[in-house]
Order: sequence, then C-alpha cells, then structure tokens
Amino acid sequence: MKTKVRRSGDSFWIDRHKNSMIASNKWRQDLILRNLFYEQEIQQIKEKLDDAHKALSHKRKAFTFHSQPMTYESSSDQHVRRSSQPPKKPFDPSD
Repeated sequence: MKTKVRRSGDSFWIDRHKNSMIASNKWRQDLILRNLFYEQEIQQIKEKLDDAHKALSHKRKAFTFHSQPMTYESSSDQHVRRSSQPPKKPFDPSD
C-alpha cells in the first residue's frame, strides 16, 4: 500500500511495506539537472578564480621587478626609519 506525502514542496511516495521513500521521476530528474547545473557553475567559478590568480601573480612579479625600494614607518617607532637605502642628508649650501 502506498501513500502520497508532501514534504517541502516535493512529492514522495512512501511504501509502507518496505518502509522506504522513493522520489517521483520528475523530482529525481530535477535533482539531477540541478546538480549538473551547479557543477558547471562551480567549474566556471574555479576557472575564473584560477585566471584571476594567474593575472595577479604576473602583476605582482612585474611590480616587484620594476618597483623601487620602499620606505616603511611603523606605528610604534615613527622616529625610526627602515629603508633599504641610507637616509638622505639635508641640503647644505656650504658644501
């Protein structure tokens, strides 16, 4: 004996003798198509992410190759200057 039961908008058939739930064919097809769609979406997002990562790594390499050494000032030691170049001396007209 089979009884039709509603759950979250989808139709299920419950077989009382086997005590198992069997989804209708339409629900099963919709589920398969939805999974395929999401797998394709995930694959496209992964490809876009990989492309963006490659582009960013190329830009980072180009930037570090062409950029000049930078001067950093920490918030705790603002009077201490850290640089790869020695600090410039102030202009002295007597020289």
